[in-house]
Parts: sequence; C-alpha cells; structure tokens
Amino acid sequence: MSRVRLAVGPYACVEREAIRFSFEVASEGTLLEKAALEFLEGETDQFIIKDFDMEEMA
Repeated sequence: MSRVRLAVGPYACVEREAIRFSFEVASEGTLLEKAALEFLEGETDQFIIKDFDMEEMA
C-alpha cells in the first residue's frame, strides 16, 4: 500500500481535512491515487512531507 506521511505542527495554520480533500483531488489518476495520507505531530509551525512509501506497479 502506498502512503504519504506529513508532519504538521500546532502553529502551522493547516486544516487537515482541507489537505486530505486536496490530496484526494490532486492525486487522481496518479501513482498516489489510492495512497493513505497520514498526519504526524510536528514542531511549532512545521508542515513537511516526512516520508512516503509507494508500492510497485505490476
């Protein structure tokens, strides 16, 4: 299973549900279309891609 993990700090001013919706729309038709989006607790105003895993295509 493909997965993208984001680190989001408490002062990042990021609405997680808005990011989740945007990710679903932006990933349509791409290798990440069915990827799980996970949020990790970041520091201060941090908002970064922490890591990602992609399964190989057949």
